[in-house]
Amino acid sequence: MIPVALQQNNQRGYGYPFCLLPEKLVDVIRFVELETQAPSEMIAASLLGVMSQACQDVFDVAPNEKLRFPVSLYQIILAESGERKSAVDKIIMRSIRELEDELEIKYRDQKNEYEKNSRLWVVKSRALEKVIKAAVSKGSDISEYEIQYKELYDSKPIPPIFRRLLINDATRAAVKKGLGMGWPSFALVSDESGSILQSELLRDTPLLNALWGDCSINVERANSDFFSIKDARFGLMLMVQPGVFKEYVKVQGSQARASGFFARCLISQPRSNIGNRFNDENHQTITSSFTEAHRPSVDVIEWFNKRVRELFLQGFNRREEGAARICLTLSAEARAMWVSEYNRVEAQCRDSGTLRDYKDYASKQLEHVTRIAAVIEGFSSGGTTISAKTMNTASEIAKWYFESFIELMEVLPQEVVDAKLLESWLGSNMTRTENGFFYKNYILQYGPGSLRNRQRLNAAIDVLYSQYKVAKFQHGKKECISYNPCGNVDSLIGSLYVCQ
Repeated sequence: MIPVALQQNNQRGYGYPFCLLPEKLVDVIRFVELETQAPSEMIAASLLGVMSQACQDVFDVAPNEKLRFPVSLYQIILAESGERKSAVDKIIMRSIRELEDELEIKYRDQKNEYEKNSRLWVVKSRALEKVIKAAVSKGSDISEYEIQYKELYDSKPIPPIFRRLLINDATRAAVKKGLGMGWPSFALVSDESGSILQSELLRDTPLLNALWGDCSINVERANSDFFSIKDARFGLMLMVQPGVFKEYVKVQGSQARASGFFARCLISQPRSNIGNRFNDENHQTITSSFTEAHRPSVDVIEWFNKRVRELFLQGFNRREEGAARICLTLSAEARAMWVSEYNRVEAQCRDSGTLRDYKDYASKQLEHVTRIAAVIEGFSSGGTTISAKTMNTASEIAKWYFESFIELMEVLPQEVVDAKLLESWLGSNMTRTENGFFYKNYILQYGPGSLRNRQRLNAAIDVLYSQYKVAKFQHGKKECISYNPCGNVDSLIGSLYVCQ
């Protein structure tokens, strides 16, 4: 059940607020959906991830004078096998893949040149050392040689750095080394992340939390030099099957949530399109959130991929020039909306509030809102001031993610958990009853172990009774219940008639 605090003002209920996005981004989503028939919500989540990766080394965002955040995002997207995740990535990540290929070619050329210069430097160094040794053995003055040697040492070739944009799998040591000694801005992206969830990297939540928050990290290794991770940016976009994620939550969920890692993630489970992806005789999509008649021009994809490339190149230039990131700020109206939303979420975290069981995520909700707003504004308009419209859009998107988090991490009251357990047991034992009803004492004796407590059993029965799943009645002097799996009043009356 989604708390009312999250439902208010959500124009699309539980759905993704497409209508609030900039028109060009809506067109991109339309185009990709019609091309792939993938779920539109999954496309929107993936799109936001790619935009964040492009923006993370160009922009920061300051909601007020005291706060400044990175704009990198951590996303975990749950989708079944066959949802066409790879097809979506192929379209919206095209410019990143192309840029990576270009950077790899450039790196190989630079590395080849470096190796040539390095070998030449070694030859010069050894030759000069021999001259110095000979001069020392003769007692000659070596002051001139000392100057030459220092100049040679200072001219030692520096190995090129490979500008890695994405990694698909990595150990925590590799991530640390990459950010601290390599190119200090990249993202871990995978459309099949089952193995990554079990990796040591995902278990090192303090590291992930520090990277999300732009904290400096000092790394000491036994077999190498000390180094620091400073001014680095790290993004995360993992697509994983729901069943795999459920198992991960069972094993690591408590630690991931207690450490604050889940609170820093935008977790979603987009609605599936499987079973509703039809084509006509011309192989055109006939079932979609959007129709072929409204298919946007391919120009929207060209615009999107061009913008992604521009921002990555802008980040490269910024690093080379030693310039600071552009810091986005809020307009006066957007700031007022930010404060209002902050206070609303904070109020719902009281012990009597609807978000009391989700204080961990609620504590990061406004930072999620701020980062999403910065990504949308920076990518779409390139401006430095976040508008009220963008702030509203980001707020609704963040609510959608919060709703998903609650559905996936829902903390159910004990009586609801017991009711689910009791309903499962009743369904499994229906064939053991002649009249379709159960004596309460029988359940207390032979039912689920945790429900062999009269108080807990009564509470669970009350929950099912309120859902029209069971009827309560007396059979002689004994209390009985009748199970009604349909959960409607007519079936409930029918089951009572049969029992009596």
